[in-house]
Amino acid sequence: LELAGEAADALDAAISLYAGLAADGDLARIEARARELGIRRRKRRIRALTGWASLTPTERKVAEYVASGWSNSAIAAGMYLSRRTVESHVSRILVKLGLSSRVQVAVLAAERPAEPGDKPFQDDP
Repeated sequence: LELAGEAADALDAAISLYAGLAADGDLARIEARARELGIRRRKRRIRALTGWASLTPTERKVAEYVASGWSNSAIAAGMYLSRRTVESHVSRILVKLGLSSRVQVAVLAAERPAEPGDKPFQDDP
């Protein structure tokens, strides 16, 4: 039973590694082989730790307002959040994007290509 636990840990580590490298083909191959062997795993949602993909939907919305030049107070009022909550979101956005200023968020947002599923930003909350 100990070996089974170690094997499950090794499988989880491999899946995390491939997911982190965006090696989707290798990841699919590992998961298919595990299914062939009768190994069933609960699907875990794998979220990126950095970059736009790591932002939650609320953080993305806040980032869009920041990029449009809105103040924390204006964002808070428009999204019905406290100013402190918006400050926390902005701090997490800066960390996840590896940036140090709101201006950098605006520049990065302007340079970022649209992704499938992106909704057009409305400059009015």
